[in-house]
Amino acid sequence: VTDIWTTVVAGCDDDPPIEGDEDDTLAGQVFNRISAEADMPFEEVPSLVADAPDYTELRKIIAKVIKVVV
Repeated sequence: VTDIWTTVVAGCDDDPPIEGDEDDTLAGQVFNRISAEADMPFEEVPSLVADAPDYTELRKIIAKVIKVVV
């Protein structure tokens, strides 16, 4: 699941979903959950991809969202 969510975010780097459309698409739902867990604005979620080529920080947040870690 972590790999799927990471791929969704990385794939939206150039064309991220728009806040408010989070119920309409998988990408919107993923961005909404990540932004809520990370307490960051919706539009800043793609910055997690740029921060580390191995997506370390993004994977940590996703693991918390899907309750793999506490």
